[in-house]
Amino acid sequence: MRPTEFLHPEQRLAGKAYLVNKLRKFVMTLSTLWQYFNHKKENKEDYTSKFLLIAGEKNVIYDRLKRDFKDEKIFKELPFILPEWREEFDLKVILKEEPIHITSEAVLFLSNIQQLEKRVLCYYNRLIMALGMQNSAVRNVQR
Repeated sequence: MRPTEFLHPEQRLAGKAYLVNKLRKFVMTLSTLWQYFNHKKENKEDYTSKFLLIAGEKNVIYDRLKRDFKDEKIFKELPFILPEWREEFDLKVILKEEPIHITSEAVLFLSNIQQLEKRVLCYYNRLIMALGMQNSAVRNVQR
């Protein structure tokens, strides 16, 4: 008998969701590091050092990712970086709240879908206004 069989069904579901979220972060971190170090040590054309991580619609998802990725915390906590490569690891994490001035060679942008939607809608409104289509069948979306 598995230990989870003693739990209430709701607790089992919460436990599975917890494990799935941990596994997702594990995979995101590992795949980011894989790309980063292959770019740095192997082949700059086939790999990248620039990443965009977009959280879903719920702010709680973004907040969890922010907690883990802020100050590169998740990369320091998980044992994926070889000790002899730790000094070479220089990935800057930029959160959606932070201004983007100059980006380094290696950067991870963390945002959520709402942040991107706002920018797209602003661009869409400016485009409609520039084309003089305010009164056409194209709907002008509020900012």
